[in-house]
Amino acid sequence: MPKSKTKGKNGRKRAKVQPQAATKRIPELSERKHVGDAGFFQSFLNDNI
Repeated sequence: MPKSKTKGKNGRKRAKVQPQAATKRIPELSERKHVGDAGFFQSFLNDNI
């Protein structure tokens, strides 16, 4: 029984840690993507002009 309990605890800990890390990483990546898109559009417009 203790083995199944430890497995359940480990699984729960991993499940909790992953979403927190994802929420922390998503805003940073989204901001970087927006900046990259803006720079891409600007360069694209400049090339057309």
